Amino acid sequence: MPQEHGGTNAGDTARSLTGRTTSRSADGRENRILSRRSGSQQLEAPPRLINIDELSDRLNLATGTLYNWVYLRRIPFIKAGRCVRFDYDAVLAALRQGTLEEVSRR
Repeated sequence: MPQEHGGTNAGDTARSLTGRTTSRSADGRENRILSRRSGSQQLEAPPRLINIDELSDRLNLATGTLYNWVYLRRIPFIKAGRCVRFDYDAVLAALRQGTLEEVSRR
């Protein structure tokens, strides 16, 4: 079937002028993949950040408690403007470390 927009089909791959590979997924979103060079290390994906409501649900704690811990710098967080986001794995690690420190202080 001919294309009117002149782009690539879903799932097709094209190389751009910057040396990156561009592909379109089935839902039409464009994915960019850096080309591999010999000897280079593969980049890790950034952590998935969650908001305070999702963290509250996962930890079964009130959002007020979490906001207090952010204020006290007891858990790691990222602020983007007024939005507070969390890396769930980093929060768990900080809480485990804090629990061990509290136990060792007794």
